[in-house]
Amino acid sequence: MGTIKDILIESMNGFSPKNIPIMLFQLVMAALLAWVIQKIINKKAGETAVSSAPLIAASVALIVGIAKYSLPFAVMAAAVLIILGMKTELKSKASVLGFFLIVLLGLACGVGSVVQATIGMVFISSLILLTPLKSE
Repeated sequence: MGTIKDILIESMNGFSPKNIPIMLFQLVMAALLAWVIQKIINKKAGETAVSSAPLIAASVALIVGIAKYSLPFAVMAAAVLIILGMKTELKSKASVLGFFLIVLLGLACGVGSVVQATIGMVFISSLILLTPLKSE
């Protein structure tokens, strides 16, 4: 049984099955925090500047969570994100800010810094609420 366990762990590039609940928590927190940021930015901008934020943040967190155990996968995932990011049109300052914050949030949660990401997003959210985002 120990050999089968070793084979599975080796196949998963060091990712242990006991890390699955932690990773699920990171994905849920990334999606939840991104949803809050999406609501704040869209309300402050007065338009739909950011959409699909929970999906983007959770996807980035998943990629980062897996990629931290595999360099080739990390390089491939970064290339895919760059290619997809070049195809999206960011039409306003609010959408650029929102996309940046959501990807940053996914990165932070994916590497396991959920507490720091939450504190940072509370601080940044308060700054967003205190500053104008509408395009003049």
